[in-house]
Amino acid sequence: MVKKYVLALTLVGALSACQSTEEKAENYYQSAVKLIDGGDVDRGLVELRNVFRYDGQHHDARALYARTVRARGDLKEAYGQYLRLAEQYPDDPAAALALTEISLATGRGEEGLRYAGVLRRIHPDLAAAPAEVQAAVRAVDFAAAAQKKDSAGMAEAAAAAVTLLRGAPDLALARQVVIAENLSQQRWEAARDEIAAGLAAMPSDAAALGAEDRLMLRRLYEMRLGVLQQLGDKVGFETGLKEMIAYFPDETALQATLLRWYVSEGRLDDAEAWLRARIAAAGADPEPRITLVQFLAELRGGKAALAELDTVLAQDPLPADVVANAATFRGQRANLRYLQGDRAAAVTEMRDVIKAAEGDGTTAAQIDRLRIGLAKMEVGLGNQVGARQLVETVLSHDATNIDAMKLKGNWLIDDDKTGDALVVLRAALGQAPRDPELMTLMARAYEREGNRDLMAEMLARAVELSSSAPETSLRYANFLLSDKKLRSAEDVLIDALRLAPADVQLLAALGRTHVAMKDWARAEQDVSRLRELAPEQMREMADQLQAQIFAGQNRTEDLSQFLTERGAAQGEGSLAAEAAVIQANIVAGKLDAALSRSEALMAKLPDDPGAKYVRATVLSLARRDQEAAGLLEDVVAAQPRLLSAWQALVAVQTRRGDLDAAGAVLDRAEATLGEDPTVKMLRASWLEARGDLEGAIAIYQALYDQRSDNIVVANNLASLLTTARNDDESLSRAYTIARRLRGLAMPAFQDTYGWIAFRRGDMQEALAALEPAAAGLRNDPQVQFHLGQVYAALGRADEARGQYDRAAQLIPAGSNPAMETRLSEARAALEAAPAAGAPAAAGTKVGQ
Repeated sequence: MVKKYVLALTLVGALSACQSTEEKAENYYQSAVKLIDGGDVDRGLVELRNVFRYDGQHHDARALYARTVRARGDLKEAYGQYLRLAEQYPDDPAAALALTEISLATGRGEEGLRYAGVLRRIHPDLAAAPAEVQAAVRAVDFAAAAQKKDSAGMAEAAAAAVTLLRGAPDLALARQVVIAENLSQQRWEAARDEIAAGLAAMPSDAAALGAEDRLMLRRLYEMRLGVLQQLGDKVGFETGLKEMIAYFPDETALQATLLRWYVSEGRLDDAEAWLRARIAAAGADPEPRITLVQFLAELRGGKAALAELDTVLAQDPLPADVVANAATFRGQRANLRYLQGDRAAAVTEMRDVIKAAEGDGTTAAQIDRLRIGLAKMEVGLGNQVGARQLVETVLSHDATNIDAMKLKGNWLIDDDKTGDALVVLRAALGQAPRDPELMTLMARAYEREGNRDLMAEMLARAVELSSSAPETSLRYANFLLSDKKLRSAEDVLIDALRLAPADVQLLAALGRTHVAMKDWARAEQDVSRLRELAPEQMREMADQLQAQIFAGQNRTEDLSQFLTERGAAQGEGSLAAEAAVIQANIVAGKLDAALSRSEALMAKLPDDPGAKYVRATVLSLARRDQEAAGLLEDVVAAQPRLLSAWQALVAVQTRRGDLDAAGAVLDRAEATLGEDPTVKMLRASWLEARGDLEGAIAIYQALYDQRSDNIVVANNLASLLTTARNDDESLSRAYTIARRLRGLAMPAFQDTYGWIAFRRGDMQEALAALEPAAAGLRNDPQVQFHLGQVYAALGRADEARGQYDRAAQLIPAGSNPAMETRLSEARAALEAAPAAGAPAAAGTKVGQ
């Protein structure tokens, strides 16, 4: 028997060896087809991967693999497989159509345009092409026209889509085009009817939806909510949002949206009633009651939330969710005490809850939740070591705990270990792919690395997953504003306001966006809406926007009158009114008028600290520093907690060249204001001016250890490290700190990052940063010198000489011997070897 068995194996091996690679590939393919048809998708995909080992260009296997992973919802993998198929078979219509459709579903505008072009090439007579192809092409046409604000192109694509729908009402892409055209033309009723038709065509069972259908369904629901808002149909909006929640019960962001809407409508009782109804239907699930208590804490106050918990915990018998999660609710009670300010007692209570839970059979998951809550408390108390130990304890027995991974990822970012942080956060994302907080943390990691493209992608994803929640929308809009993408920022804010129309922070951000766009009419509407929503709370914000509107249009007289009226309306008498007019003169560049009015103000109110401060500010702008210093001394004596007065006084004394006097002022400021970070930064600048660079570095390093996300501290620390030190370790440390400055359009940041790139030998990166820095800081000799060094290193000798000459002209004779020496050495090096670099200097500190 043994011999026969061996012989059989030998024969099988021989037969296998006789098979060609094509035959092996085909056998694996046929096996995969049977497995997938039989429902064993995982094994089928394995067999398809085996096909590619022997035949990487097996058309049917690649197409089947792409269709299968697409059906499972893995659009990223499907896109990659279809992309390879299209590269191998450029005329494959199914691949081109799939790539176009996935591009539309995932927002890949340029790719969609490219593959729509392939479809046109494959189907030169588009009208004769399959309806699905026509719908995809028209959708891309519409998106491209909308991007260009080509109303005629949008209308043409929409008309073609209407024709398609007459013959095939289930063409979702065609319907989306028609809906988008109606929205762009503000035909709200027509848009509502088309959306209703689109929803009716979708499967009633969410489980039957593929990934793309799910995305499309969400968009239809979201568009319907926006339309209902425009129509003022509040009943329809509420009903529609509840329907959406029922369809997507696991998406907690939608529930938060409904609560925000109730709050914006002033319907707190209805919000609370909805939350209580969820508790009744939840059984042993603790989340609905936890959410209710959080709602009460935020909207009714901490005492009301504590009373709710105490009442529930005292019930006999206890509700089912409390029985199953008693320790969780006791921990929430401790957390409420912490938020109420009773921090030490709350931490003790939480520790007691954890200790009791460890001995009473409470589940490990609940205890871990309590440990995470305690860790957050410890962070608030400054006990980072204790907090991190708690998180590591959780991760030691549950490496997939999402909350622990979030905290660890955040700390790794704080420590500049962004690579490690991204590993942790990606692993968490695998467990919770629709968590907007994880996307926000990943955006923070990419920001720290200076990768603004990926940062933007994560922020946009967070907005999507949070259903345009105010906080995530504001974060993304501010990012877009910093990149001058004003129209995109406007779109993000408008989408968020559709779901939270009374959110004043969103509205204020929209106002700032319209001011930046110079869209004065809409900006005026934003101001009016702010005053309507919160006339008292938002008065200052609305006033600032109104002043910016007047200033942006050079309406100086209107600005002066407005500021005068607002100062009088604030009930602060003539000081506020006069200060407002003086401010308007300064904004308009009328320094002489500001000096005259501030002098008159002082004559009128000779002993008023506020009048003295206003006068000192104007004198400082006029470089009358000795007079300003005297008045500021009076101000800090009368109002010793006024930080801005101390800052102004230090600046005036420093500019006068009296560093001893500036140091004495700092001594008094430190004694008065204690550990204030701004005072510490003033001390660091003073130490730098005296040549104690290591002392300045020590202060900035301490500040950085406390708040590593402070970009000004990061810039100044990186700048000092490259000023005071020449060792590789310090240069590497400076680069790690300064990476986040890459791509930021602030000249001081550009100079610091560009100079570090130069020191690291990356000349093109240095050039890209230092040219705009030198243009933005035309009167800074150091920045001009830095750019000259880059030109010299690139062999652009004439431009280097020009920069050195410009830098030399900007240095008053004898005022900066060290800089003059560096210039002299650089010139000598340039003449000796035009392509060589030169000795190191510093980046540019903010406030320098």
